[in-house]
Amino acid sequence: MKKYVAEFFGTMLLSLTVTASIFSAAGMPTAFWVAMTLALMVFVIGSVSGGHYNPAVTFAMMATKKISAKTGLGYLIVQIAAGFAVLGITMALGLKLPAFVSNFSISTSIAEIIGMAIFAFGIAGALDRAHGQLQTAIIIGLSLMMGAYIAGGIGSYGIINPAIAISVHIWSLP
Repeated sequence: MKKYVAEFFGTMLLSLTVTASIFSAAGMPTAFWVAMTLALMVFVIGSVSGGHYNPAVTFAMMATKKISAKTGLGYLIVQIAAGFAVLGITMALGLKLPAFVSNFSISTSIAEIIGMAIFAFGIAGALDRAHGQLQTAIIIGLSLMMGAYIAGGIGSYGIINPAIAISVHIWSLP
């Protein structure tokens, strides 16, 4: 049960970080804040669940048999639930996406896929070569920052996480 709570909490915190960055004028790019949040979550509670916090990462771990289908399905459920929980929070607070966010399109999808591929490349490297949880957390956080930054720079929102896409209601953008 602890591993599912850890996945829910980590995904929710990532979703809240993206939401806060998008809805505020914090002065720092979303990619930076999400990278710092992910590195923190991987370091602090990643050992409980593996620190996926992203349905795409969970699918990859299931496909490579690094986790069982049963565990993976549980992670997917709590990750998506966390995305909806943050969506509920933002709706309850009456937050609206800022005008700079444009329609989701094929080119946006391609940019998101490229960003996710960069992130996955970093994860693979961290899992194969990192020495210790701190080094793994830093490599994974930086990989997310690079993937999100590049995806954002070539035409997407740089979210590269389906659960977070739910939290910002990306499928119904104006």
